[in-house]
Amino acid sequence: EKMSQHDGVKCNNCRKSPIVGVRYKCPRCVMFNLCEHCEQHSEEIHPQHFLLKLRKPLVNEVLFHSDTVNSQILKPFSDGMKIDMIPCARESIQFTARVDASTNLADVNYVKKLLPLYVMFLKLKLKDDTLYDERFTILPPFEIEAVWQAHLIRNDKYIDYCKDMTKNGTIIDHHIETMDCMKAKGRAKCKQLWQQEYGRDDEDYDQPYQDFVTEEELQKITQHIPAELIVRDRDWFTFFSSYNSNGYGSEPWFRLALLGYYRFIQLCTENTLNLEPTYPIDLFWHTHMMHPTLYAKYCEETLHREVIIHIPWPEEFHSKIRYWGDPENKDVMDDLWISRFGESIHTIQQQQ
Repeated sequence: EKMSQHDGVKCNNCRKSPIVGVRYKCPRCVMFNLCEHCEQHSEEIHPQHFLLKLRKPLVNEVLFHSDTVNSQILKPFSDGMKIDMIPCARESIQFTARVDASTNLADVNYVKKLLPLYVMFLKLKLKDDTLYDERFTILPPFEIEAVWQAHLIRNDKYIDYCKDMTKNGTIIDHHIETMDCMKAKGRAKCKQLWQQEYGRDDEDYDQPYQDFVTEEELQKITQHIPAELIVRDRDWFTFFSSYNSNGYGSEPWFRLALLGYYRFIQLCTENTLNLEPTYPIDLFWHTHMMHPTLYAKYCEETLHREVIIHIPWPEEFHSKIRYWGDPENKDVMDDLWISRFGESIHTIQQQQ
């Protein structure tokens, strides 16, 4: 009988590549494998984790060769992506850290003052989108942007709100700007249009809003994105940092997290369960949803389904079963991940 060959897989002990015959793979570590010979000494080589015995190559093996991710299984998911995800994810985590450090955004009463201003901005944005090149966008002040992003990650609510506001189903678009010069242009244009439309500076939060936002509009936005949730969202970065206590931010870390996001999308298309990702994967999900038009188009054209609904954490942190456990404290999501991909979902956490 011909022995199986695990192409692209190297023994971490004797360095033999590819592994031929039985492969022993650690489900907890990033691409840790032993050949049949070295596995006999696994208690000395890798005593901290058990090893999976793989007689045949994984059908959907995802391999890293220098900077290239090779996977025919995941290729359709990555090919449909029209966003430069890693630079945008870097920008996203920097913004989230800034939100976490903001004392104003920790004050519910202060955030309540931002909600009518957010509505005013969306009205301006909707009008601006009809006047300017789609490659250029206006950018609101930081705190209004924080409200906007909190709304965007509740993607079903955001889409419903936009459809109701525009009356024609248009999604008020957003994108992550990574170039400082374009950020400056976007802020300058917002200030200019805000002054023209409302006769005030866009960072003057103490002026009355009643001439521009009705009580019905204020009530509607409060129902969609209550100030209490915006304040609670600040905890996301704390949990993210705690989960990635070994470090994050290196290029391999971002590549693995993006790979995890593509795998997560694949699982979402294969399961009817409401799946929840780890924090590194959730970062890329957030990043994707920051481009709502492209996200909706991706779900429709690449996944052939309606948008995958995102329930932010820690919004229901204490009331909803998360990926890390059910009432019996069993890691359901990790079990599903190991059975599907042959390694733990937490391998991203270990890559620095």
